[in-house]
Amino acid sequence: MYSQANFSNESVVSINFRIVFACLVLVLIPSALLGGKVETFPGTANELPSPNGQFLVRSINYGIAPGDFSGKFHALILEDRRAGKSRKLYDYLGKVMVFGTVDNVLVVNDYYTDRGARVLVFVTDETTPPVVIDKNRMVKLLDPITSRHLIGNDHVYIAASKLEGDTLALRLWGYGAQDAKGFYFSCDYSFERNTASCRANSGASKGVF
Repeated sequence: MYSQANFSNESVVSINFRIVFACLVLVLIPSALLGGKVETFPGTANELPSPNGQFLVRSINYGIAPGDFSGKFHALILEDRRAGKSRKLYDYLGKVMVFGTVDNVLVVNDYYTDRGARVLVFVTDETTPPVVIDKNRMVKLLDPITSRHLIGNDHVYIAASKLEGDTLALRLWGYGAQDAKGFYFSCDYSFERNTASCRANSGASKGVF
């Protein structure tokens, strides 16, 4: 049996994660780009080792019987080869892009439906819950003018592109009733302050699958 990450109270999760992440940033990652080790799951490899080889992220497929609408199709498993332990990070439905940015931090772009994408950031320490950066979280963090693009459209996608210090660079785009021709923002999310800011970036490449 795998232990599973706990997606609990947002304020507690954010505070705990920021404390641990800030320590890791100071020691491990003065600057790390999302672009080194990366895998798209489900895929042909279905596994991604950490830079130092201690951890391995593996994607497993559930055996779904025909006509079974369980809502679970795949799961991401984190294996600690040194400790000989494994735990389930979470279940996912569509496709995910997994970045092994540093040995202790894992960034996941989760394209969970054709209408949306979100970012999940995990620390390999199993006592630290993950941070989920999704449409609802961004609406709370952004100013009203920017938030209206998320509220007024039913297709909203968020994807991580770069990690520098405690700041995660995000791509935010979508379309719908409010923006029939689409919108696109470049954003920065600060783990330490739990804040986000965006700037319009029309015509930029979205880099979707």
